[in-house]
Amino acid sequence: MTPNPRLAFRYAKAILDLAVEKGQLDTVYNDMLTMREVYRASRELVILLQSPIIKTDKKRQILEAVTAGKISPLTTAFNKLLMTKEREAYLPEIATAFIEQYKTHQGIQTVKLTTAVPISEDLRSNCIPK
Repeated sequence: MTPNPRLAFRYAKAILDLAVEKGQLDTVYNDMLTMREVYRASRELVILLQSPIIKTDKKRQILEAVTAGKISPLTTAFNKLLMTKEREAYLPEIATAFIEQYKTHQGIQTVKLTTAVPISEDLRSNCIPK
């Protein structure tokens, strides 16, 4: 599958806007972090989502089983919508695009810290995301 950043951006923007409207932005952000970790941990799942041979219903069942109890109803509904539109192959890319847009929306910037000495545990716990 060829990456499609424009498509990922549009769907990520749509779920971001909906999450803001529903007051669930942080919940959806945590869901997307969870989804990104699931995709990173399971190359097989990513390949399954991209497979033109496996039917969408089967993909939906598998994704629901993997994410059951781990993501909110809003994110679950969004995933179902993407599958209805046959965009499930782009789910990993959309999750990453959402995380980037969330950070922009919240004014969060990612930086690389280089120090001559190790940083204190206090600074690490306050500045480094988990």
